[in-house]
Order: sequence, then C-alpha cells, then structure tokens
Amino acid sequence: LISPVIVASSVEAINTLVKQLALRADFDFQTRVYSRSGLSEALKRQALPADKLLTVMVLDIDGFKRVNDALGHEGGDCVLTQFAQQVRQLVDEQGMVARIGGEEFAVAAVVDSTQQGYLLAEKIRHGVESQPFGLGQNPIHLTISMGLETREVGHARITELFNQLLMAADEEMVKAKQTGRNRICMPALTESAP
Repeated sequence: LISPVIVASSVEAINTLVKQLALRADFDFQTRVYSRSGLSEALKRQALPADKLLTVMVLDIDGFKRVNDALGHEGGDCVLTQFAQQVRQLVDEQGMVARIGGEEFAVAAVVDSTQQGYLLAEKIRHGVESQPFGLGQNPIHLTISMGLETREVGHARITELFNQLLMAADEEMVKAKQTGRNRICMPALTESAP
C-alpha cells in the first residue's frame, strides 16, 4: 500500500518538473528571451483586441560570421545575449522578443497602425546600429536586416496569424539582405535604407 503522503509529494514533484520543462521550452536559455514557441504561447495568453493590428518582425544580424571569427564562439554567444537584451530593452512594453534560430530574432507587437509598427522597427534598427557590443576594449558594431508584416487581429486564431506574419516577415527580411542589409523591408514599403 502506498501512503497518501508519498503520492501527494510525488505528484507535487512531478508538477514542479513539468513547470520547469515548460519554462525551458518557452525561453531561449542563452539569450533569456522567448523561444519561437514561447512567443506564440505568450500571444495566445494575451487578449488581443480585434480592432488592433499585430506586427511581426524578423531580425537577422548582418555578417554574424565575422563576429564569431573575431571573438570565437563564446564571444559570439556573449554578443547574441547582449543583442537580445538590447532589442528587448528597445521594444520595452510595446511587444515581445524571441530568438527563432541562430542569429535570427522575432518581435511581435500590437499596434494601432502599420506606421507605428514601422517606427518601432526603425527604433530597433537604429538602436542596434548605435550600440557597441562585445567584451573588453574592442567593441563591435552590428547592423540588422529586418522584415515586417502587419495585419488586423480581427477574429483570426492568433497562432495561425502569428505564423502567417512570421513567414511573410521572413521573406521581407531576405529582401532586406538582398537589397543591401541594414534596412527594413515590408510589403507596403519595398525598401528603407538608413
């Protein structure tokens, strides 16, 4: 016979482990921002007004290989962490930041207009460009290529809307890379150089 106390403490331990695993799945351990799935889950938990717009941005650090070549992988990891925290600080309460792979990040923000989404993207682009990163006496400067897409929340399933916007923003980010880097591309705006 198993004591109810043993069962209760075992269930409590299992629940604690499940919560820890969920937390690890929702956040990127290295950069301390959301993971892609964590960002999607966080959006689902928010009550997004149907009359608002959801802007999703994909940010890719330009020439990140040179950072790893110059600083080594450990230094590159440090720069990624600093970068993620800088973007999170720039976004502040306006949205949420996630690492979606390698040196690619996403930002999701609820906005009133496409222009407001673009202005936030430009704030991020400029803020990253003007911030030195790295350790020691040889800071490096980064630029980012960004793509963004904005649509009305309406009555769409938020996960589907987020995934559609993420794919569209990724395509726009590729255009930003192809047209010179350190810029923002979005469907209504073919190119925006600094």
